[in-house]
Amino acid sequence: MKGLHIYEELMLLALNNKKGRQKFGFSEYSTAGAVVAELLLDGRIKIEDEKKLLVRVIDASPTGDPVIDECLRKMSDQRRRSSVQTWVQKLARIKHFRVKILRQLCERKIVREDPEKVLFFFTVKTYPEINPVPEQRIVARIRKAIFDSTGKVDAKTAVLIALADGNGMLADNFTRKALKPYMKRIEQIINGDMISKATNDVIQSVQAAVIVAAVMPAMVASTSASCATAAAC
Repeated sequence: MKGLHIYEELMLLALNNKKGRQKFGFSEYSTAGAVVAELLLDGRIKIEDEKKLLVRVIDASPTGDPVIDECLRKMSDQRRRSSVQTWVQKLARIKHFRVKILRQLCERKIVREDPEKVLFFFTVKTYPEINPVPEQRIVARIRKAIFDSTGKVDAKTAVLIALADGNGMLADNFTRKALKPYMKRIEQIINGDMISKATNDVIQSVQAAVIVAAVMPAMVASTSASCATAAAC
């Protein structure tokens, strides 16, 4: 089986293996952030302007991965450059973005698509795991990076750890108690002590973009509600 992309690995970590639903607290922006991070690591895009973090496409040729290629086309087709944060928001809003990723995992025969009745009227799709080996390998790789305090961590694993930590997925897969003695190690991985400067730059820019992208809708909604209340008063 061809190796999984970071966004696919993150999605697997976010799924409840038996119920096939995303675990509470997982953000779609993280998946989009994983795509942006991978494009940066592969040199398909680069960040210009340290303050605005504007994205420029370097190589728009197809990668062979449907999800990544769709995201890359959107970036390439836009004439005006946008920031990392803007792209995280835009990619997360691609129609059926989550479903496309899950169906890709179905094609890889890692999960299956199951219809499930809700309240006797509505049908929703769940994606229980049918092949646990890929996720077991992901978890083993993360475990080695965190619990083995020697050596550097590869770029892909460092990005995955950073995004998983931001969504609480590390605690879901290892428990908070097990992770507690290794919090400094996790911080070192995320903040660059165990990785190259280039990888650290990718993590910092994408992680910040994911956080802002996730917070902004709530802030806008809160502001709108406050304005509506003030107008009513």
